[in-house]
Amino acid sequence: MIDKKFQNVIQRIIREFDELPIHEDMAKPQVGIVGEIMVKLDHDSNNRLVEFLESEGAEATWHGLLDFTLYCAYDNVTKFRLLSGTFGMKVGAEVCMAFMEYARMQAVTAFAHSKRFHPPTPIDTMAKMSEKYVSLCNMAGEGWYLTAEMISLIESGVHNILILQVLFYIFFYYISILITIINSHLHVFQIILLEEEW
Repeated sequence: MIDKKFQNVIQRIIREFDELPIHEDMAKPQVGIVGEIMVKLDHDSNNRLVEFLESEGAEATWHGLLDFTLYCAYDNVTKFRLLSGTFGMKVGAEVCMAFMEYARMQAVTAFAHSKRFHPPTPIDTMAKMSEKYVSLCNMAGEGWYLTAEMISLIESGVHNILILQVLFYIFFYYISILITIINSHLHVFQIILLEEEW
């Protein structure tokens, strides 16, 4: 059972952000950030990219860590359905996904009623979007989820996407990225190659 106090805090936070005074007629260019999870979310790993984008007048947007965790669990469902995964792995993954979705249910509901925010795209919807371009068996690194993130951003009106990858992994994504670019109306597209410091 979700704590009522937690539910109230989530709703209050979103409501307060909705009520912040802003220039409603000012449209900032949105820049989606996708890629390797640590490089995407850790400001030291991506050289404070979000701060840079905001200083240049852009609005950065990306999918969260829980979405990536749901992707990792969803892979076990795919392994059972299409590869050699076990039924136990599938059930365990479905239980984990149900728990994660339940844990964020209040936030998703509050986002759905917000005038400025959107709820996260469900993982099964992300999988269906990606499956049009790449196999769900593409599980190395961010696998099919990278393509799904880009499609989700494009469909939500984000036409600028930065893909953050360490140099080693860029080959694995080249084909799925190319397919996504060809099949979308993406205006600006950049690939940032970052090398890990050892």
